[in-house]
Amino acid sequence: MARYVKSGTVNTVQEINSELEKIATAQDEFLTRDGEAPNEMKNTLDMNDNRITNLPSPLSLQEPLRLADVANVIAGDIILDSEIKVFDNIAEMKLAGLLVGQTVRCKRYYSGGELIDGLLYEIQVTQTVDGFVDHVLSNNNVAILVTESSASLEQFGAVDDGTDVSVNIQAAFDGRLKKITAKSGATYIARNLSISNNNMYFYAQGSTIKNPNGVNGQNILELNGESGRVFDLVVDGNNATDAGGTLGDASFAGVVLNGRDNKAIRCTAKNVGLLLTFGDQGGTNQVGVGFGGASDDEDKPNFFVDCLAFNNGNYGFNPRANVTILRGSTWGNGTNGLGNRFSENFHVDGIVVGVQYQGNPDTDSVGMTLDTESSGSTDFQKISKNCSFKNMIIEAQESFSISSTYYSADFENIHCKGDVLIQSTIPIVAPDLGTTSQVTVKNMVVDGTFKALNIQSLKIDNLVQKDAGSLAFLIDGVDNLYFNDIETSASLARFIRCDIVIGRGLSGSGQFDVSTIPSIDISGLYMDGVTPITDQKAIQLSSTQGRITGKIKNYGYPIASSSGNSGMDLSGFEFEGCGAADGTDQNACVNFKSTAGYTLHGLKFRSCTGRLLYATNMTGGSVVGFNADTGCTGGVSIEGSSDNFMYQSNVLLGTGTLRIFAGTNMTSTAYSNFRGTGVTVSAYPAGWS
Repeated sequence: MARYVKSGTVNTVQEINSELEKIATAQDEFLTRDGEAPNEMKNTLDMNDNRITNLPSPLSLQEPLRLADVANVIAGDIILDSEIKVFDNIAEMKLAGLLVGQTVRCKRYYSGGELIDGLLYEIQVTQTVDGFVDHVLSNNNVAILVTESSASLEQFGAVDDGTDVSVNIQAAFDGRLKKITAKSGATYIARNLSISNNNMYFYAQGSTIKNPNGVNGQNILELNGESGRVFDLVVDGNNATDAGGTLGDASFAGVVLNGRDNKAIRCTAKNVGLLLTFGDQGGTNQVGVGFGGASDDEDKPNFFVDCLAFNNGNYGFNPRANVTILRGSTWGNGTNGLGNRFSENFHVDGIVVGVQYQGNPDTDSVGMTLDTESSGSTDFQKISKNCSFKNMIIEAQESFSISSTYYSADFENIHCKGDVLIQSTIPIVAPDLGTTSQVTVKNMVVDGTFKALNIQSLKIDNLVQKDAGSLAFLIDGVDNLYFNDIETSASLARFIRCDIVIGRGLSGSGQFDVSTIPSIDISGLYMDGVTPITDQKAIQLSSTQGRITGKIKNYGYPIASSSGNSGMDLSGFEFEGCGAADGTDQNACVNFKSTAGYTLHGLKFRSCTGRLLYATNMTGGSVVGFNADTGCTGGVSIEGSSDNFMYQSNVLLGTGTLRIFAGTNMTSTAYSNFRGTGVTVSAYPAGWS
């Protein structure tokens, strides 16, 4: 094919396309610098007296010989021979006195050992080698393993016969090759291994690295470089024992990801537990962590992906800053399935904590912990913040135990089959860190007690609490609580000592204690006590201001308010099947005592028994638009109220009694437009009608 020559002036699209086709055809005949095929000559190449420089030393009969090589050929230092010599093992090869340019192969690494593929070497001039994958010969020439970029642990001399091969595996991780493989199903005895080279990939293929017998705690494998990967590795801590009992060994871990952008994928850590015996105390304790570590760059976090941790001393997973856990599970660990301390940018997505495995019950005492030291500690600035936990199942008896001086955390799509505790250990503003804590909870199911304590901001979106004991739900000391859809089923749920509570969709069958809240706004409350009990209370108010609306069914006395409430608005509430059969004032559906400025507008009572409303010693406030149907058997009792108390436009159609007893400043405007059927007004101030 001739070189490309332009065909005159090109004016049309068709002519341009034709020229491009000619160029493409001509390019097929070019040689390329990077070897892209086709890249061979079809005819004699005439150098026209020009030189070809930088040729390598020849290795075969088909390669060009440089002038510098002629003397070596004459002296016998270079042998141009296409035959590959074969030796039984590495030691035999090293004694053979091989010459530069030869290619040789070994059947085994060790004399009498197993056959190993890939022990092919090129003999080169003297240079520094590691002595594990590349070897110095008896004549000081070296045998270099022929490979592009990978080698197996067996090519470094590692065996799986119970011998400690820590030095062999470490040599593989420290060497010139970027891809290391292990033999599928093999068990290597080793510990204190470190991958410090960047971009190192270790393909374990389901093999195990096991801590030596009788050796106390040292990490089994650490990744300390950048962009390293470990695939399909099992680490076995072998339940090491330390008779001396030193707490310094508590750092014993299976796989530790330090450095940055490192990943452990489909790995398992088991039996990483160090039994400490404290001599004078006579006690023992298990320490040890399945997976741990921290990235030193928040933009390049480390990842655990599809990893499993079980039967470890303290934690299944206990990483620190800039770590993400994607999927996997942890069960049967001594103290916690998942732990974290002083962490920033810690993220978990899709892990199962505390599951049973092969019929073995869960032994985790806590499913997950997240904590820091107290303000008096030197670690006070080591905080937990910007953490997220998603798509988790936590089967431990105590699902969460999260305590911190400061943290920000998000929880989403989590089923906790035990108790939950989220708290700031000190309700203060941490130095230079802003607010104490910020937490969001979305789509969480809790089979136990949910507690949130001393948090600056808590946002809840769809929380279902069930199967707890006497205390279902406790939010205490939360500055700003915002929620959508909270459902509880146990006997007591408490919102206390909160500054601001704003929410909608609150339901349950126990009791809500809403106390000491300066500002509350809850709409869509729905509570069903199922079977009315005389002393069963739905809502307890104390020193609370704001608004609550909703519906309450089947409670002995649904709403009780003690002294201190000011400006409380319960307008729009509906009550069905409520009230106590004894008809006492104390067990009224709505029981207000010594409360100022309350608003009860549009209350509806349906088939309620006993006293409907009992208000005493009220200062101000109004009952307007009250409506009780014919199924109500109780009445209304108002006594001792003062300062323009208003009771008007109300309907009482049942068989109850309206009782109004004198109080100061109760003017005629306080009692008007009242309608009732079979109602007796037992007493009211003079001048009322």
